[in-house]
Amino acid sequence: MPIYKSTQTFPYVYLCQEKDSLYFYIGYRYANKVPSSEDFGKHYFTSNKYVKENFDKFDHTIVAEFFDKKDAYTFESELIKELNSKYLLNTQRIGRLTGTSYKPKITEEVISKTCALPECNKIFTNWRSKCCCISHSKKYAGMQRHQ
Repeated sequence: MPIYKSTQTFPYVYLCQEKDSLYFYIGYRYANKVPSSEDFGKHYFTSNKYVKENFDKFDHTIVAEFFDKKDAYTFESELIKELNSKYLLNTQRIGRLTGTSYKPKITEEVISKTCALPECNKIFTNWRSKCCCISHSKKYAGMQRHQ
């Protein structure tokens, strides 16, 4: 728990370090109704499912308190970016903060197709369309309705 006893209710940033491993979690809270030293671990047990279910297996520290929840969120985000490692449990937020995704990148194969309008036969690469342009799509759709 924190080194000092908090006396006022402010948004705060906290760190949870797993005792048996190098894994850690960084979070923030602004909806607390009591000071951070009375809130964390008594009323609030993080939003991370793994940390919440194994709360007693973690050492907890209140890193900082802030007057404004935006400042707390900004500080937490910057701390996550700085301490980004394979042991950080904030994996979902890292992608949003750094602008990358952890989903494997799927390379789309560029397929050349010919326009579906019989008199065109132009080659194009838009995989969503059957025709090379909007006007040909409309003509093609009109032809299909009257067959």
